[in-house]
Amino acid sequence: MSRVTIYDRFGILIAEMDVLIKRSWVKNNYGTATFSLSTIDSKCRREIIEFSNHILIQHDKLPDWGGVIMTPRSWGNGAVNITAYSAMWKYKRIRSNGGTRIFQTPASFIVRLIERINAYGDARIRAGSSLDGTGMYSLAMSDSGTMYDTLKTMVDAFPYYWIDFIPGFDDSNRLIFNATWSKYNTDVVATTLEEGNNIEALDPILTEQGDIINDLRTASAGISLEDKQENALLDQASIDYYGKGSRTENLTTNSKYGGSGTPYEETLARLNWYKQPRKLYNFKVLDIGNAWRDVRIGTLMPLRLYNVGFQGSGFGASGSVRVIGMVFSEDGRLETVCEEST
Repeated sequence: MSRVTIYDRFGILIAEMDVLIKRSWVKNNYGTATFSLSTIDSKCRREIIEFSNHILIQHDKLPDWGGVIMTPRSWGNGAVNITAYSAMWKYKRIRSNGGTRIFQTPASFIVRLIERINAYGDARIRAGSSLDGTGMYSLAMSDSGTMYDTLKTMVDAFPYYWIDFIPGFDDSNRLIFNATWSKYNTDVVATTLEEGNNIEALDPILTEQGDIINDLRTASAGISLEDKQENALLDQASIDYYGKGSRTENLTTNSKYGGSGTPYEETLARLNWYKQPRKLYNFKVLDIGNAWRDVRIGTLMPLRLYNVGFQGSGFGASGSVRVIGMVFSEDGRLETVCEEST
């Protein structure tokens, strides 16, 4: 069972709880945790489950989950159902106060947003030790949105990078959330996700999605004159197989799809992303071997299926997939969403 502890909004420990709790992790977004508490439980008190209190959930084989208790909260026959959101959700509570155009690295952009959210009252968010400063980013922040909208726009612009808010403690042993920003690891873990061994299929187990674009033209809007250029690339093998699909895009960021940073490399990276359908897989991962220890958001894992997808002249799928979503319930269900690695 997971260990659940409650902290006040200043990060001070106030209670430990024994509850069954379901929580989720999502790539470049916030997750949700839900649990029920009996009204006759000694911990069912306003000061413990009050809105804006923090929650930390720990499990020996799964990543720590930390967040803030918020609405909705519902009362039933002798029980109260409680909702919490992981730390990135905190940015939804503060308007962006935009209007200023920013040119800086994504990491420094995240640091700036950390400073801004804490200026409204300590949100317990800190800059983690893993803030990769690679790339350049520009954004005109909107006055009508929230800081979450601003942050989400930025992280969505870099599919090969991901942001995380990892629970930890400061020098006073108060709960904090360390923001990290890093590029996906290209190393494949040793554990293979294999049908009939350590995974069970969820319905649908495989979804093939995304526009097939194999004729791509881009116009660069770089921050220097030499960056401003157009590039037109096509993938003939994709055209021969699927027929032509064309698109024109503006380059507002570098390294968006894993390119080296030049407009040409950025265009090539996007073309490689678009030229064939992307596969999404849904699995229930079983606690066999090191499966639960290896499954993490962003992890690259080998995959072997026998009954879905086309492989050669029959059915099947093999290759590598990256974990982009996880949901764990205390009944032992670890459900994952994975995308085909490109």
